[in-house]
Amino acid sequence: MYDDVLGEAFHFTPDDLAANRTGLLSSAQSNRYSEANTGCLRGSVLSTLVLGAASAAVFFLTSLNEAVTYILLTLTGISFLGLLLAWFTRNDKYYLHDIDGEARLSVDMGSNNSKRMVMNIKGYTFTLDPNQYNLIEDGKAYHVYFTSLSPDEAAQKTISKLIQSIEAS
Repeated sequence: MYDDVLGEAFHFTPDDLAANRTGLLSSAQSNRYSEANTGCLRGSVLSTLVLGAASAAVFFLTSLNEAVTYILLTLTGISFLGLLLAWFTRNDKYYLHDIDGEARLSVDMGSNNSKRMVMNIKGYTFTLDPNQYNLIEDGKAYHVYFTSLSPDEAAQKTISKLIQSIEAS
C-alpha cells in the first residue's frame, strides 16, 4: 500500500509504485533519468566550451604567467574528459530490481570522517539521507524497488543502487 510519508521522502508517487510492482519504471521515473543524462551532457559541453575559450584567450591574447595557462589547459582537458564520459553514458539503461526483507540500519564512517546512513536488506546496501533513515524502522520488513546499471541480479550487492519506491511488507 502506498505510504504518503515514504513517498515524499523517497520521491515517488502512487503511479510510480504501481509501475514498479509490475516490474517497470513509470514514465515519470524514466523521464527523470533521461533528463538527468541530457542535463549532464549539456553542462559538460558548456563547461568545456567556456574553459576552452578562456584557455585560448589567455594563451593567444595575454602574456600571463605560463602556470595560469597550464592550469586553464589542464582544467579544459579534465572538462573534456567529463564531456566524453557524459557522452558515452547519455543512453545508459537502468534496470529495475526488487528485494523484500527486514531492514537493518547502520551508520558507516567514511574515509573522510563523513557519516553514511545505510539500510541493509539481505546483503543489499542502500544509502539513505537523514530524513529517509529516520523513517525506516530497524527490523521491519520492506519491499524495495531499485535501479542499477546492471541487469545481473547477482551483481546488485556490490554496485550502486537507486531506490525508486519502497513499501512496508
